[in-house]
Amino acid sequence: MIRNNKAQSMITVMLLLMILGTIVTLIVSSTITDTRKLLVQKSYERAYSLSEQFLTKLVSGNVLGASLGDINGIFIGSNGADNCSIGFVGANSVSDYVSSVDLSCNRVGSNTDSIVNCTRTPEVAGKSLKIQTDEPVILDYSKRTLDYNVISSTNPKIYLIFKNSEAVQVSYKYEETIGGVVTPKSVSFIVSSNQNKYPGSILFPNGSNAPTVPTYPQSLVDIVNKPNSTVINKITATSDAVTATLSSVTGSLTEIKSMYIDLKNLATNIKIDNNHTAKSLEVKFLESTDFNTSPTIIDFAIHNEGFSIDTQKELAYQFHKFKCSAYDSAYDGQTDQYGGTGTTKGFGSARLEAYIPINKALPDFFDYSLFVGGGLGGSNPSGYPVQINK
Repeated sequence: MIRNNKAQSMITVMLLLMILGTIVTLIVSSTITDTRKLLVQKSYERAYSLSEQFLTKLVSGNVLGASLGDINGIFIGSNGADNCSIGFVGANSVSDYVSSVDLSCNRVGSNTDSIVNCTRTPEVAGKSLKIQTDEPVILDYSKRTLDYNVISSTNPKIYLIFKNSEAVQVSYKYEETIGGVVTPKSVSFIVSSNQNKYPGSILFPNGSNAPTVPTYPQSLVDIVNKPNSTVINKITATSDAVTATLSSVTGSLTEIKSMYIDLKNLATNIKIDNNHTAKSLEVKFLESTDFNTSPTIIDFAIHNEGFSIDTQKELAYQFHKFKCSAYDSAYDGQTDQYGGTGTTKGFGSARLEAYIPINKALPDFFDYSLFVGGGLGGSNPSGYPVQINK
């Protein structure tokens, strides 16, 4: 009996030791995991901070158009003036329409192994943008002659998708030669979802290609909705590029409005003769706000289609895309595509993208932080995706 009690006691002790060991193992493992998660998160945050710092300077000053010396001074100062390099494809000088401008800076930030890579490319579209009401988005056609013959042959269309706005004001500026004198002219109209609030406006297209236009004023009908020459149209089938632009704005069907502006039909409806030359098209979002309240923030995307990116760059490209990828102690050396030899030093990385109108001052509010995600780093070739809230 005594022997059985001793055996049971030994078993109990062993079980207790096993349970205690399991608990200790779990605690140690959890601590290590939590510590690793914290290190990863902090590494991502440092990478995000670097990426945001560089992107902010690029967007605010377009410094990729500056000299290498200026770039070094802006980003890293005289102490590290040999750590930035700039390159571009197919050109000896940087212009707004160079297909690719690249910047790489090593040993920046709090860690001397940190790397930042940034690029600027011209784009026909602006994706997932944020802007305040009453701030204009301008497509500039003044850099190259866009007369009616070119408009007719290229048939440009401006695709637009947005939410948080109840109306859009479209303003078109052009020139015509009248009596031998070049005369600047313009036309403006409003597309809305509420004709009581915006009398005389055009309703957003819904269900058919031709939007409903009130019987007054007739001048608006003649400008925007002539038979077989409608200016504001419903978006139906589009190219993959346009679809990718439009899909960058998400929301319910009740939140989102979309349309496309047919520039050829607009010019056709208002021109006197073929000496008509387009100068710009401006889009301004409208939303009523209460007294002493902040302006509404509009989410939108815009796509400029019809012009050749090879022969009509100044007309086709209306935006710059800036992209900065930062690697917090991710690689060492300066030989591979990320600026290093491939020797891993860490795993924190982040990428930010921005679409900015070419040659235009930024509005008072223009949110450019569009994408945050993990890049390559550490021992995982596919990276460690993460979302960091600002």
